[in-house]
Amino acid sequence: MLYLSFAVAYVWMLGCSCRRIYELDVRGEARYGYYIAFEIGTPPQLLNILVDTGSSNTAVLAVPFQNGSSKYFHYNESKTLHTFTNKIDLHYSEGIWSGFLASDVVRFCAEQNCSLYCIIVCMSSVNKTLDVNYKFQGVLGLAYPSLTNQNSVTRPFMDTLVEVQNVSNIFALALCGPYFHSKQQTSTACGKFHIGYMSEKYFFGDVMYTPLVKEWYYEVLLTDMMVGTNHITYSCLELNKGSSIIDSGTTELNLPEVVYKWVVSEIKHHIKDHPGYIWKNDSVICSNEREFRIIKFPVLTLSFLHTSNSSFNLVIHPELYVLPLTFKDYASCVTLAIGKSNFGVVVGSTILKGFYVIFDRVNKRIGFANSSNTLYSLSNIGSVSVPNYIDGNFDHCKKGKSDESEISALTIVLLCCAVACAVILLYTLLTWIWRQFILRSFDSSETSSLVDDD
Repeated sequence: MLYLSFAVAYVWMLGCSCRRIYELDVRGEARYGYYIAFEIGTPPQLLNILVDTGSSNTAVLAVPFQNGSSKYFHYNESKTLHTFTNKIDLHYSEGIWSGFLASDVVRFCAEQNCSLYCIIVCMSSVNKTLDVNYKFQGVLGLAYPSLTNQNSVTRPFMDTLVEVQNVSNIFALALCGPYFHSKQQTSTACGKFHIGYMSEKYFFGDVMYTPLVKEWYYEVLLTDMMVGTNHITYSCLELNKGSSIIDSGTTELNLPEVVYKWVVSEIKHHIKDHPGYIWKNDSVICSNEREFRIIKFPVLTLSFLHTSNSSFNLVIHPELYVLPLTFKDYASCVTLAIGKSNFGVVVGSTILKGFYVIFDRVNKRIGFANSSNTLYSLSNIGSVSVPNYIDGNFDHCKKGKSDESEISALTIVLLCCAVACAVILLYTLLTWIWRQFILRSFDSSETSSLVDDD
């Protein structure tokens, strides 16, 4: 039985087909990851698994992360484990996991119909991917199959569940605090992971949807960004220069370097009049005051594409993007949960915990709504705005997307083919001219010479 989580399985009727839905408890916090309880193998072994929308593999530690730790998957003790010969490496934003592929029975809730055979990656080597503060021993990748290692054996958990158990291809996350002024909530299950449906109990107001650009990561399109009342000085093309994704497995709001520098500069400008703030670097701010006050910090706004001519805003208060931190020689310090990225924009769990987030894979879109969890906070956390319409459209934001490299590669191939054909044609033409005119003229001259000699 799963003693670390209480999970409730529901059954509802949709037309003539039976659709299963699940509500799973989520523990943890943004800084060290949100996780659910998983039982793997026979007899079952209880592990904590990170809820990660930024990867597609189900991976578990098959060796102890720290000396003396027994919290990992003892694969040699499972009677239902089937191993494959395939070796696999998983590359994360920091570090690499390597191991082997296997299949085994997993159980993710207390009901009898929560079991299924799943392809898992047993990690036998971990390099710079885990922190000692992490309370999970594996990763549940919820992104699309195209992100899995190029191997026909692998299949993501969500795809397996949809196919085997007749679950609707949708899930939602109601992540929880702690927010800046709230206590840590790592010991209680304050979040929910809804599989096969979205629960109106955990959000209020309208759901605003943004379409997926591509089904690999959950890639979306940003149309604008604001710090306070100031709009970004770069075009939305710069925001979407790489890929803009929704990733619950990443902590921070990661931004392209030029955007990151602009955001930090704007935040510094907003709080420059506060005499007690001391910047240790671009992300750590300290104060000699006993309690760090974030009232001077500005609101961040992320604008997402809604329709071709409309967008909506996620309004992000400092309760979300400012995290408490201990730092030597100062009474109180904080760190900005904002970082630099070579990939593009990554909206991590620090931001997502302020909203109810719906991953509607059926309609290829991501939904955001006001989270009911924020109603219990003493200060503003975040909000979702109604759509804003413009006279034109946002097509200019779509350039520089991930498929641009594919177009560029195709263009290069075509150009190379064209140049090769041109060279062949030119060679053929020059050969023909040589034979038809120059060589014949030379032969005629020699014949005339011989006649004259006679």
